[in-house]
Amino acid sequence: MRRGIEARSQILNLLEAGESTVRRLADYTEMKYGRVAYHLRLLEMENLVAKTTHQRRNIWQITGFGQQRLDRR
Repeated sequence: MRRGIEARSQILNLLEAGESTVRRLADYTEMKYGRVAYHLRLLEMENLVAKTTHQRRNIWQITGFGQQRLDRR
């Protein structure tokens, strides 16, 4: 469980700097492509990230929803 949280945190930290593709995130984090894609799907189900398609590529970005939830506490 802890490795998953660390992986998702690392992905979110990179996306805070700007949008990215799965391939670029995999390169930066040194994780396998499939592992990054898996964690992005989990983050997407929680509405923490969203993807848009540009020239047949999925571009991922932070939604801001997670920060809104934290601000309400």
